[in-house]
Amino acid sequence: MHTRGRRSTGAYEKGKIHANPPHVHAAYGEYKALIDIRRQCAMKGHLPGKQLKLVLAWCVMHEEELMENWRLVRAGQKPHRIAPL
Repeated sequence: MHTRGRRSTGAYEKGKIHANPPHVHAAYGEYKALIDIRRQCAMKGHLPGKQLKLVLAWCVMHEEELMENWRLVRAGQKPHRIAPL
């Protein structure tokens, strides 16, 4: 992805959303990671240390909004925009 620090609200493909715990996709340059919303840790992939710390801090600050978006996506609805860092 070309967007620095881009975050989304999780997997939208049918079947995958039910298999994974609530998470967000984070990308920085060539690096990509799935971040567990509740545990605030990388589930899969890798981000450089500083960028991972920023994403994790963002998840802590917006946990309630992220969980609400997760519920919306699971219900087939469009998630709300969440402010970046």
